[in-house]
Amino acid sequence: MNQKNKLTVYFEKKNYSRGLIVASVMILLCTVLVISYSKVNITFPSWPVLNNFTSYILFLIKAFFYFGAAFFSFALLIGLLNLPFMMRYKGPASILDENGIWVKNYNFVPWEDIEKVDLFSFGNAPKCLGIWVKDRETLSDQSNVTGKIAIFFTKIFKTPHISLGNLDKEYDELIVFAHRYWKKSDNK
Repeated sequence: MNQKNKLTVYFEKKNYSRGLIVASVMILLCTVLVISYSKVNITFPSWPVLNNFTSYILFLIKAFFYFGAAFFSFALLIGLLNLPFMMRYKGPASILDENGIWVKNYNFVPWEDIEKVDLFSFGNAPKCLGIWVKDRETLSDQSNVTGKIAIFFTKIFKTPHISLGNLDKEYDELIVFAHRYWKKSDNK
């Protein structure tokens, strides 16, 4: 195969460690805020309606911080479980060629099975290469456990079925390369 028809992409591992540090700081921040809000007790003796309202607002704030602590704890747990594999892994994150795309954790996906390829960003997170497939269940069946977990969360958060971030290539280069073959398939 001609090297012009193949693009191999590797993970940028230093960004992975930064993500774990951010998750740890967010857990600590949420935990501190939960503890501090649990000590707050504001009362208005002459206005019982205001007491109920402030109690309700404090409950919502505390619930938000509990959810944040749980979310970032889960993210940190997944990150820590993947850390030894990520740091030891020397292979590519993805290989794109004229037949389709091979992605670590998801295996090979032919261009005909891909619905959309584009840049994607969730909130203020850095951009990543987003790949939407036509049949999520088929992708899940061929994926390993990490891929299956990621696909499960794509249903909840409405994110791309496959997202590639922390890569050693520019995303514009990936999009141009992917669109060259994806648009040749029966999609466009």
